[in-house]
Amino acid sequence: MGIGCLAASDASASIANISIPDNPITGSICEIDDLNSASSTQASPDADTEIPFGEWAPYGERYAVIVMGGPAHSGTQYGYYWMDTSGMYQELCDLGFTDDNIYFVSWGDSAVANPEIVDRIGCSLTINVPDGQVYWNNGDFITTPFSLAQKATAYSVAMTCLDDNNNDSSDETFECAITSDAAGNNVLTSAQVTADFKNDATCVGHRYVFNFADVELNAGTTYYLRTKVVSGAKVRAWGGATLYHQSCLLCNCDCNKDNAWTGCMKDDVQWAFDQVEQRSTKDDLVYIFWIDHGDYRNGGFFYLPGNNITHAEVNNCIKDIEAKVIIGAYNPCYSGGVINDVSRTGVISTTSVNASQTNSFGWAGQWRQALTGGTLGNPSDANDDGHISMAEAYQWVAPKSQAYVYPEHPWFDDNGDGVGNEYNTQGYNSTNPNKDGYIGTEYSLSGYRHPSDWVMYDTGNFQTGCPDRDFGYSDYGTSMYAYLHGGGSVGTDVETITLEKTFSAGKVTRLQVNYLIKQMTDGDAWGGMAVYDRIYVITHDSQGEHAYSYIVAGATTNTAGWSYDFCCEYPNTKYINGNNQEIPAPGHGELEPPLDVWYTLDRDPDADFNIDWSSVFEVTIRITHGGGYLRQDTFESYFDNIRLTISPPAFSPWAYDETEDGVIQKVEAIHAIQDYFSGGISKAQVIEVIMLYFG
Repeated sequence: MGIGCLAASDASASIANISIPDNPITGSICEIDDLNSASSTQASPDADTEIPFGEWAPYGERYAVIVMGGPAHSGTQYGYYWMDTSGMYQELCDLGFTDDNIYFVSWGDSAVANPEIVDRIGCSLTINVPDGQVYWNNGDFITTPFSLAQKATAYSVAMTCLDDNNNDSSDETFECAITSDAAGNNVLTSAQVTADFKNDATCVGHRYVFNFADVELNAGTTYYLRTKVVSGAKVRAWGGATLYHQSCLLCNCDCNKDNAWTGCMKDDVQWAFDQVEQRSTKDDLVYIFWIDHGDYRNGGFFYLPGNNITHAEVNNCIKDIEAKVIIGAYNPCYSGGVINDVSRTGVISTTSVNASQTNSFGWAGQWRQALTGGTLGNPSDANDDGHISMAEAYQWVAPKSQAYVYPEHPWFDDNGDGVGNEYNTQGYNSTNPNKDGYIGTEYSLSGYRHPSDWVMYDTGNFQTGCPDRDFGYSDYGTSMYAYLHGGGSVGTDVETITLEKTFSAGKVTRLQVNYLIKQMTDGDAWGGMAVYDRIYVITHDSQGEHAYSYIVAGATTNTAGWSYDFCCEYPNTKYINGNNQEIPAPGHGELEPPLDVWYTLDRDPDADFNIDWSSVFEVTIRITHGGGYLRQDTFESYFDNIRLTISPPAFSPWAYDETEDGVIQKVEAIHAIQDYFSGGISKAQVIEVIMLYFG
């Protein structure tokens, strides 16, 4: 199930004055100018106008977690990964993120050399195990000396790759040990891994971690890493080994932001997310940028120095964070697998590849470029509104990734259904509220779309017997989430939540609202509940208000005289099913659409209700959510992408009869001529007025 956003596709980044002038004769057009300004201008009186409902707004606060995880297979890769993560840090600063709100967790020499930007440093030491070395189960250990610059506690060794040299189908057992002498007479700690090491000299995703009992190692002392096949066929080692350790000493004040080294990077990652969880609120953005290696085994995980983190554990890190939106960009191989774990309402995720693919395209660098505008001649801000939405960034990168010499398949998920989809496939459509990509159009790293001047209010509790009833609304991006959770002991409790906005002048020729019913549950034995989602078009003229409405969802009993009456036929009301079709006034169940499915009301109120627009000077669009008989019941809905098309009312030359005496006076004809020269009415229309003047 997903939340969405109220927005027109051409809404400006900074819409200062969206208005329709009070001119019942000519109507008007809202014209959106460049990203720094907007104006309301008159144009052809015969033109229709689609009113943009959504404007860009800043988040309350913006937080980021940057993770550079498991070691690269080569120094070149390490350089790329450091460039991507440190570059992302700088770009976030350029976008206005504060240093205190960016949590950068990294490892290695570059992290140590840049204490001003790295918060937590995972300590490691590369040990140069001979590249391509073949191990035999009847041979000696291979011994490689190493030493540490400071006293530390060592807790694991990672062999970059172990390769089954014989390509047999059986498992081998491999051992790593740390000794204090070259002969191996004093073993300080050791660990074994038993696996089918495969016959793959590329070794992508085949990294093996030996977690042993912690051992304290002194600074400046020579120790020995001893490695051997204990049983099974021969095995080759590629790319060296990495020793992970934790310093027992605090560093100097220039070590990192907290003046401390850490060893277990998994703890560092948890620390970073804990900081965000403690600080973030429902108005904030949380952005995650995760770089380095991943794996599909054991349910999927990302490599971290010393102790890998599963996709489920990544979700545990973020599941309790309160935010307007959590945006995650994940680079590792097989990263698409994380979507199944982290997907939910309010979470947008993009990955470099799907759940079963490695990557080599350089997605992380391309993603960074998309966020900073793209390239000359190929900007990532496709609609030129000054905000690079997550959907725009993804749609800029994805075709490049797909066209790579070894095509890769990046995924995107924003609707909370646990399924990632790829650009140019059936599951992705940024214009369809039922598809991935739609919600992503409404969130960028700099802001989100929100309803422009919509008023939400509680219409009041008509009874007081349910003190524990929970009701209200939330603004998610630019959609409304309305909820009613009945409580107490009075079965006739009534509550309604309302969202509305008023527009000046014009004839409404199209009203579109996407809606989704999240919950509609009768929790007691009082005979059901009488609830509905109702969408009004209210016209205002000199005689007052006139209401026309659509009911798109409802639950009732089938007992006449009880809650059934709440959903029986109203004057000037249409009942609309999930196919946007009008149906008779419902009894029980006819307006109970399946849960978690987006539907669309898309109607022409002018045609549906035969409204007299000749004297209308304002139109209000109102959405109500609620009803009665709410004891122990639940009713939750989302409303999204509300769009209104207004056209000018039919021209009448008698509208210039300002004194209403049945005669067009000279001054009134002059007013018509002035409107013509200002573009307010056409030549044919001013001639009609002048002909009446001449009688």
